[in-house]
Amino acid sequence: MIDRIGAEDFENLPDNSLAQRRDSGSVMLEVIEVVRLSAALRSVASFALILRENGARLWESQGIYVYDHPQHGELELFTVPIGSDAHGMRYEINFN
Repeated sequence: MIDRIGAEDFENLPDNSLAQRRDSGSVMLEVIEVVRLSAALRSVASFALILRENGARLWESQGIYVYDHPQHGELELFTVPIGSDAHGMRYEINFN
């Protein structure tokens, strides 16, 4: 299933956000950028998501997190913290 998910599945999300499940509960992460990458060995083009936890100054460890997608349901995605900006902590997820 994950190999059929494309960038367009994240470009028009309600409230432009995804719920990430953590041990402490769910946290909403804002989708701040969808970066289309070069073609790869997938049925759809590769892309990266840049997410932000608004207001956060501490990061979660890189690893696999469960996200709740409105059309695709539960997605287990490897997530990497990439640093903060003026609004919060940012994370990246790659689909290759």
